[in-house]
Amino acid sequence: MAKETNILNRFMESMKAAVKAAPERDKELIAGLFLNVPKQASAYVVAVCEMETERTFGGSAATVAELDRNRSINHDALIAAVNACNRYCEAHGVPAIYSGGTSRREYGDYALQLAEELFINRK
Repeated sequence: MAKETNILNRFMESMKAAVKAAPERDKELIAGLFLNVPKQASAYVVAVCEMETERTFGGSAATVAELDRNRSINHDALIAAVNACNRYCEAHGVPAIYSGGTSRREYGDYALQLAEELFINRK
């Protein structure tokens, strides 16, 4: 599958449309739902880097195993956050934030690309 470009722009446009479509009382809640995605993406990328650093530079098996559990928890949280936003988008006629595949690797690649675009576009 080819790498999608400008996922940050797509994410922001979908988030704006979702918040706009929400009833006034729910706007803050929906914004929070969407803002959780880049936070989880960043947390997952950090967890992967921590685990791979230990694995690459001779960390103990116990440390690597604990970091792998942490990575897996963050990965599950990322997938849940993305899927929750996509379900909301679908229910409200808003373009999905993620249209990639269903494999864990593809969600992980999305997280890395989203975090990378956030970093590149920092102000």
